[in-house]
Amino acid sequence: MGRIVKFDQRMEAEKEKRQVERIKKLTAVKKILECTKCALKCTRCGTQVALSQSTSVSRDVPYRFCASCQDEYRDFMERKRGGARKDSYWHNREWMATWEAWIQYQRAMRKYENSNEFKQLLYELRRDLG
Repeated sequence: MGRIVKFDQRMEAEKEKRQVERIKKLTAVKKILECTKCALKCTRCGTQVALSQSTSVSRDVPYRFCASCQDEYRDFMERKRGGARKDSYWHNREWMATWEAWIQYQRAMRKYENSNEFKQLLYELRRDLG
């Protein structure tokens, strides 16, 4: 009979261990998404900026950037429309590709955040973490 109690205790300990691991993983996903929306960091480069220094999100610039990244974004959009600055020789195809990939990543993250599964994840975290 003593072995059965130990087995039950061991199963309960394993269950608790799995629950702790699950919460760690869920929390990691949540933090990644929360940190990408931080109002004190540039969305592109991650540089910390004071709230008063961070650029506001607008129709022509839909992301929160530091001043440098905002300039680069505007240059990217101008180049995409066919314009180009002659003094910015680094604005080549590869530079354009990095911006395109970054924008696609932002769209994918937003789509994931709006998915029912992610909303369920947030609900479970709130419930499990109290």
